Amino acid sequence: MPKTIQESILLQILIDPKHKHLLSDELLMMQPEMSFQIYRVESYHPQQTFETIAEKVVGYIPKMRLEIETTHENYRAILNKLKTLLPNTPLSYRVIPCLAQGLA
Repeated sequence: MPKTIQESILLQILIDPKHKHLLSDELLMMQPEMSFQIYRVESYHPQQTFETIAEKVVGYIPKMRLEIETTHENYRAILNKLKTLLPNTPLSYRVIPCLAQGLA
């Protein structure tokens, strides 16, 4: 059954690049199947602390943004499943409603 626009959401999660394969493998096996993308991003924040020399030199922390197309009903289960894989890692997330979608 296709999702209506009101049900569709985009779940964005900011992740450490070292967790990319673990999380993407888990998402590929989850039911119901879902579409997701992973992007490289540069994280900037006035109070951030740099952990490595490379981060201190470039001035940002490399991160990845995981975007999952799902429904408002399913996003909490997805987030909880990913959290069980990384119990000691805080997952910064955002839920964005889909107001429109299509090709123009």
